[in-house]
Parts: sequence; C-alpha cells; structure tokens
Amino acid sequence: AQVRSHLGSSPPRVNFLFRSPSNHMHCQDAALPGALLSLGFQDALARIKADLLPGIEAAVDFRLHQACEPCDELVATYRAALCGGKDWHWVVMKRIGASWRCRDPSLVWLDDKVAQVAGVAEVCGRELHLPILAHAPAGDAAAEAALRVAAAARAARGEPLVVKPRHGSNSKHVRLWPRPQDAGEAAVVASVDEALTASDESWRKESWNQNAVRRGALLQPLYAPMSPDAAVQVSRPLELKVQVLFGKVAGGALSTHPGLLWVMRSGGIQLWDREARSSWMRHRRLCRQEGQTLPDGALETLQAALRGSWTMMCTVSEQLATAVGLDELRVDWLLGDVHWGARIGELTYMGTCARPASTPLARAFAAAHLSRLDGDAVLDVFPIPTK
Repeated sequence: AQVRSHLGSSPPRVNFLFRSPSNHMHCQDAALPGALLSLGFQDALARIKADLLPGIEAAVDFRLHQACEPCDELVATYRAALCGGKDWHWVVMKRIGASWRCRDPSLVWLDDKVAQVAGVAEVCGRELHLPILAHAPAGDAAAEAALRVAAAARAARGEPLVVKPRHGSNSKHVRLWPRPQDAGEAAVVASVDEALTASDESWRKESWNQNAVRRGALLQPLYAPMSPDAAVQVSRPLELKVQVLFGKVAGGALSTHPGLLWVMRSGGIQLWDREARSSWMRHRRLCRQEGQTLPDGALETLQAALRGSWTMMCTVSEQLATAVGLDELRVDWLLGDVHWGARIGELTYMGTCARPASTPLARAFAAAHLSRLDGDAVLDVFPIPTK
C-alpha cells in the first residue's frame, strides 16, 4: 500500500536504454586502472551511464539505512528528476531541504571529520584516513589547550601539518603548513583558534547533518602536495572524489580540476578536451578556463596511484557505503604520497558531482530509489535523445 501511494496504482515500466557505444568503446571496456582512454564525448557519456547501472540494479535488494528512506516529498523529487532537465545539484538541494525538516542525527558522523575516522576504521577494520594527531571540541578548555600545545610542538619540530575545522566543508578555514617552522609557532596556533570556531556563509546552504556537527578543530599530517615545485608555497594534494551509488562505485573526478578528466568505474581515465567541455560549459566560462591544465606530473601521479590502488579504493568505498546502508556516498581519496599511500581525505554525504556525470547521476539515483520502492518498476533512466 505504501508503494502504491508513492508510485500510483499503475507502476511505470523500467528501461535502461541509452545511446549504444561504438565498437571502439567496447575494446576499451577492459582498460586497466590508470590507462588513458580516447573516447569521443558521446561514447564517454555512454560509458558513464553504463557505469551507473550496477548501482541502479543493486538498489532493489539493498539494505538501506532508515535515514536514507525517502519521504513522500523526495519520492516526488525523484520522479521529477526522471522527467528531464534535472541535474545532481538540483537533486541534492532538494535533499538538503528535506534534511532540515527531518533533522535525523543518525548520519551526522559522516560529516564529522573526527567521528568519521573512527567510524570508517570500525567498518573496514583498519585506519584509512590520515591519522588524527590531536583534536579538540570547541568550548572544552582543557582539550583546546592541549591541541594548541600539540600544534606548537610539531611546528617547532618542522613537521608538515594541516589544521582544519572538525565541522564545515569546501576546504574553508583549512590551513596547510608545509614548513611550519618558517611561519612560526604563533601562526600555527592562531590557525587552530581560527578552526575551532570557524564559520562560513556557504555552510548555511549545506545539509542539516553537516551543520549539526559539533564545532572543533583537528591536526593531521600534511599529505604530499600535487605539485612538487618548491617555489609553490602551498599546494593542495591530488584528491580524487569517488562517487558511490547504492554500494557500487560509479567513477570520480579531481577535486581541484573537476572539468579536466573523469575516472571510469574501470579506473580508466577520460580526458576532456575543449569540444567536450563546451557541451556542458557556457562559452564565457570556457574561455576563462582556456589553457587550464594539471600541474606538471599530476596526471602521471594519478595514473600510478590508480594502477596501484584503484581496486582497493573501490573495495573500501563500496564496503563502507554498503555496511552503513547509504544510497550514495562520495569518498574523497588523497593520492600520490609515497609515505602514506592512498588515504581517505574525508567522506561527503549529499555532496557535489562533476559534469558531465551530474545529470546521469541524478537520473540513476532517482531510478534506483523508485525501482527499490517497486521492484517491478521499469523506468526510462537514460532515454535515447530524439534528433
């Protein structure tokens, strides 16, 4: 009866139709992790859609966490997503709105940069994040003092550090200290104080879950930067955002350069040229990004990391999402550090997805939920475009 109230008395039929890939694309299906693909844009888009099918198919029998069960409002949202013109950002914003009305605390730990470290270790049986060297919740005077002492001591020893808020997102108030001894202990301690009570206007637009995380700060080792150029004072690490749909990895994009490439489920790398980017990017923005490239050596670092760690990254990402029962999860992996190897930077629930995977992901996510509500449903997930 509940399914009928969601989907109506006459459930829709399901179709996984989309533009057929070329023969050339079939030859590349078995591409090894780290291999460079040379697909045309439409074939690459078809590959992205095909990589979403395992998640859709897994949804019917998936043991979903109760906090991920859609309310009537979200079921209507998912139906609308299949009507066309809706991307992942639109779906996520609807889910964010619903999170503020439901205020379910059971998945808040996914957005807590301290709690998620222990949570992942418990599920996977080993620590997969960078270790937390010290942390403190805001308002705990003793813990705050201990955190400042730890930060000052490590800065004095010249240990590369990252200071970040326990709460928040989008790398706001995150401070990287590759040579803390040059900046001085006082500057590093000041960044701890900044992180403890950090706030940003953009966070108010994020989910209730994220805003429910207790304020605080933590200290971690600094992962190797993407660019080894010593002239670059601060450089972010190479970070691959891996998207999981109902326990199945769909692919991923780089945090710093989301429009330059897409990593397929196979681990193959599709580079986007200007013609491909013009299909989802406005002309003015495309012109502004003309000439944007990865730092020297970054692509080779990504290839090597995928060859050595992609299977493990997929296994862990899928294991985590399945064990918790998440309809979607983004696992942000740090890559390229010889000492640490592939490590989880953070987890993100209700996060962004790079184009051109955004609209296919929205449709796949919607279809997965609707087919789960009615196992006999056949939804036109990826309709063949009409000429």
